[in-house]
Amino acid sequence: MRKWIVLFVMLSLLVPAAAAIADEAQVNRYVEMLRQDIRDEKEAIIREAITFKEGEGKEAAAFWNVYRDYQNDMKKVTDVRLALIKDYAVNYDKMTDKKAEQIAKKVLENDKAALKLKDKYYKKFMKAMGASAANRFFQVENTLNMLIMLRINTELPLFLQRVPAK
Repeated sequence: MRKWIVLFVMLSLLVPAAAAIADEAQVNRYVEMLRQDIRDEKEAIIREAITFKEGEGKEAAAFWNVYRDYQNDMKKVTDVRLALIKDYAVNYDKMTDKKAEQIAKKVLENDKAALKLKDKYYKKFMKAMGASAANRFFQVENTLNMLIMLRINTELPLFLQRVPAK
Protein backbone atom coordinates (compact mmCIF):
# COMPACT_ATOMS: atom_id res chain seq x y z
CA MET A 1 0.00 0.00 0.00
CA ARG A 2 2.89 2.35 0.75
CA LYS A 3 4.08 2.04 -2.84
CA TRP A 4 0.65 3.09 -4.14
CA ILE A 5 0.84 6.21 -2.02
CA VAL A 6 4.39 6.98 -3.16
CA LEU A 7 3.34 6.53 -6.78
CA PHE A 8 0.33 8.78 -6.38
CA VAL A 9 2.39 11.49 -4.65
CA MET A 10 4.99 11.36 -7.42
CA LEU A 11 2.25 11.75 -10.00
CA SER A 12 0.76 14.66 -8.13
CA LEU A 13 4.07 16.47 -8.63
CA LEU A 14 4.32 15.75 -12.36
CA VAL A 15 2.06 18.32 -13.99
CA PRO A 16 2.39 21.31 -11.63
CA ALA A 17 6.16 21.01 -11.36
CA ALA A 18 6.59 20.62 -15.11
CA ALA A 19 4.40 23.67 -15.72
CA ALA A 20 6.55 25.72 -13.34
CA ILE A 21 9.68 25.10 -15.37
CA ALA A 22 10.03 27.45 -18.35
CA ASP A 23 12.68 25.67 -20.46
CA GLU A 24 11.08 22.96 -22.62
CA ALA A 25 14.25 20.85 -22.68
CA GLN A 26 14.37 21.01 -18.90
CA VAL A 27 10.67 20.05 -18.74
CA ASN A 28 11.36 17.08 -21.01
CA ARG A 29 14.26 15.94 -18.81
CA TYR A 30 12.12 16.34 -15.70
CA VAL A 31 9.23 14.41 -17.24
CA GLU A 32 11.57 11.62 -18.32
CA MET A 33 13.05 11.34 -14.80
CA LEU A 34 9.55 11.14 -13.34
CA ARG A 35 8.51 8.57 -15.94
CA GLN A 36 11.47 6.39 -14.96
CA ASP A 37 10.57 6.75 -11.28
CA ILE A 38 6.97 5.84 -12.08
CA ARG A 39 8.07 2.81 -14.12
CA ASP A 40 10.28 1.69 -11.22
CA GLU A 41 7.44 2.13 -8.71
CA LYS A 42 5.00 0.33 -11.01
CA GLU A 43 7.41 -2.57 -11.33
CA ALA A 44 7.79 -2.74 -7.55
CA ILE A 45 4.00 -2.85 -7.17
CA ILE A 46 3.76 -5.53 -9.88
CA ARG A 47 6.41 -7.56 -8.02
CA GLU A 48 4.23 -7.43 -4.90
CA ALA A 49 1.08 -8.39 -6.79
CA ILE A 50 2.52 -11.08 -9.06
CA THR A 51 4.42 -13.69 -7.12
CA PHE A 52 5.87 -17.01 -8.13
CA LYS A 53 6.34 -20.08 -5.98
CA GLU A 54 9.55 -21.94 -5.47
CA GLY A 55 10.27 -23.93 -8.60
CA GLU A 56 8.48 -21.49 -10.91
CA GLY A 57 11.65 -19.77 -12.06
CA LYS A 58 10.96 -20.55 -15.71
CA GLU A 59 7.48 -19.00 -15.48
CA ALA A 60 8.85 -16.00 -13.59
CA ALA A 61 11.54 -15.42 -16.22
CA ALA A 62 8.95 -15.72 -19.00
CA PHE A 63 6.64 -13.25 -17.25
CA TRP A 64 9.37 -10.64 -16.68
CA ASN A 65 10.56 -10.94 -20.28
CA VAL A 66 7.02 -10.34 -21.55
CA TYR A 67 6.54 -7.55 -19.00
CA ARG A 68 9.66 -5.67 -20.17
CA ASP A 69 8.65 -6.04 -23.83
CA TYR A 70 5.15 -4.81 -22.95
CA GLN A 71 6.53 -1.79 -21.08
CA ASN A 72 8.83 -0.92 -23.99
CA ASP A 73 5.94 -1.08 -26.46
CA MET A 74 3.60 0.77 -24.11
CA LYS A 75 6.19 3.55 -23.79
CA LYS A 76 5.50 4.42 -27.42
CA VAL A 77 1.78 4.79 -26.65
CA THR A 78 2.60 6.88 -23.60
CA ASP A 79 4.92 9.08 -25.65
CA VAL A 80 2.02 9.85 -28.00
CA ARG A 81 -0.24 10.57 -25.02
CA LEU A 82 2.31 13.02 -23.58
CA ALA A 83 2.69 14.70 -26.97
CA LEU A 84 -1.10 15.11 -27.11
CA ILE A 85 -1.11 16.69 -23.65
CA LYS A 86 1.62 19.10 -24.75
CA ASP A 87 -0.30 19.88 -27.95
CA TYR A 88 -3.42 20.57 -25.89
CA ALA A 89 -1.48 22.84 -23.53
CA VAL A 90 0.15 24.79 -26.36
CA ASN A 91 -3.19 25.31 -28.11
CA TYR A 92 -5.41 25.77 -25.07
CA ASP A 93 -5.79 29.56 -25.28
CA LYS A 94 -6.31 29.54 -29.03
CA MET A 95 -8.31 26.29 -29.30
CA THR A 96 -10.59 26.03 -32.31
CA ASP A 97 -13.23 23.40 -32.95
CA LYS A 98 -11.04 22.03 -35.75
CA LYS A 99 -8.04 21.66 -33.42
CA ALA A 100 -10.24 20.16 -30.68
CA GLU A 101 -11.52 17.59 -33.17
CA GLN A 102 -7.95 16.77 -34.27
CA ILE A 103 -6.89 16.23 -30.68
CA ALA A 104 -9.96 14.09 -29.95
CA LYS A 105 -9.30 11.87 -32.97
CA LYS A 106 -5.67 11.41 -31.96
CA VAL A 107 -6.68 10.59 -28.37
CA LEU A 108 -9.12 7.96 -29.62
CA GLU A 109 -6.47 6.50 -31.95
CA ASN A 110 -4.05 6.38 -29.02
CA ASP A 111 -6.63 4.64 -26.83
CA LYS A 112 -7.22 2.07 -29.60
CA ALA A 113 -3.46 1.51 -29.92
CA ALA A 114 -3.20 0.90 -26.18
CA LEU A 115 -6.11 -1.56 -26.25
CA LYS A 116 -4.64 -3.37 -29.27
CA LEU A 117 -1.31 -3.62 -27.45
CA LYS A 118 -3.00 -5.01 -24.32
CA ASP A 119 -4.81 -7.59 -26.43
CA LYS A 120 -1.54 -8.65 -28.06
CA TYR A 121 0.26 -8.90 -24.74
CA TYR A 122 -2.59 -10.54 -22.86
CA LYS A 123 -2.01 -13.58 -25.09
CA LYS A 124 1.70 -13.51 -24.31
CA PHE A 125 1.14 -13.13 -20.56
CA MET A 126 -1.42 -15.93 -20.66
CA LYS A 127 1.08 -18.20 -22.40
CA ALA A 128 3.78 -17.28 -19.87
CA MET A 129 1.71 -17.65 -16.71
CA GLY A 130 -1.89 -18.73 -17.35
CA ALA A 131 -5.15 -16.83 -17.71
CA SER A 132 -5.77 -16.08 -14.02
CA ALA A 133 -2.34 -14.60 -13.44
CA ALA A 134 -2.48 -12.67 -16.73
CA ASN A 135 -5.82 -11.22 -15.63
CA ARG A 136 -4.32 -10.35 -12.25
CA PHE A 137 -1.46 -8.53 -13.95
CA PHE A 138 -3.79 -6.47 -16.14
CA GLN A 139 -6.06 -5.77 -13.19
CA VAL A 140 -3.13 -4.19 -11.32
CA GLU A 141 -1.72 -2.55 -14.47
CA ASN A 142 -5.07 -1.00 -15.37
CA THR A 143 -5.60 0.28 -11.84
CA LEU A 144 -2.18 1.94 -11.80
CA ASN A 145 -2.75 3.48 -15.22
CA MET A 146 -6.16 4.79 -14.16
CA LEU A 147 -4.58 6.43 -11.10
CA ILE A 148 -1.95 8.03 -13.28
CA MET A 149 -4.50 9.30 -15.78
CA LEU A 150 -6.81 10.51 -13.00
CA ARG A 151 -4.01 12.61 -11.57
CA ILE A 152 -3.03 14.04 -14.94
CA ASN A 153 -6.62 14.74 -15.92
CA THR A 154 -7.39 16.54 -12.66
CA GLU A 155 -4.49 18.90 -13.40
CA LEU A 156 -5.53 19.65 -16.97
CA PRO A 157 -8.12 22.37 -17.51
CA LEU A 158 -11.31 21.32 -19.25
CA PHE A 159 -11.76 22.21 -22.89
CA LEU A 160 -13.30 25.62 -23.20
CA GLN A 161 -16.98 25.45 -24.04
CA ARG A 162 -17.69 27.76 -26.93
CA VAL A 163 -21.32 28.85 -26.78
CA PRO A 164 -22.56 31.16 -29.52
CA ALA A 165 -23.84 34.52 -28.22
CA LYS A 166 -27.60 34.88 -28.29
